[in-house]
Amino acid sequence: MRGKLLLGLATAATLTAIVVPTSTATTEPAIQITIKVTLTDSTITMSRLTAKRGWGGHFVIRNMGRKPHSVDIGGLRTGTIKPGGKAVIKASFETRGKYPFRVVLNSSGAKHTGFFRVI
Repeated sequence: MRGKLLLGLATAATLTAIVVPTSTATTEPAIQITIKVTLTDSTITMSRLTAKRGWGGHFVIRNMGRKPHSVDIGGLRTGTIKPGGKAVIKASFETRGKYPFRVVLNSSGAKHTGFFRVI
């Protein structure tokens, strides 16, 4: 009797192991957004200034000015973007907060800065 009980428990454990998936959840953000960033020689504009925590995003940066520029968004920095050129910064918005952005090469001052928020 005891042998049949152990055999039944072993069979149940084997079936459970077969049925239960062993893969882990992905860490890829469920929502990916694209933020269009436009640079001129005097301004920087973004198509949106907020994102939700847990989202992922691509900042697609286009230099529409006549001078080369470089951008820093929350500590993520592009290389030099030539006039008419573009760059992409990929980000995961994991922590709520206010993140500064600015043009760091050939900046014209206050209109070349701002804040991006993660809510």
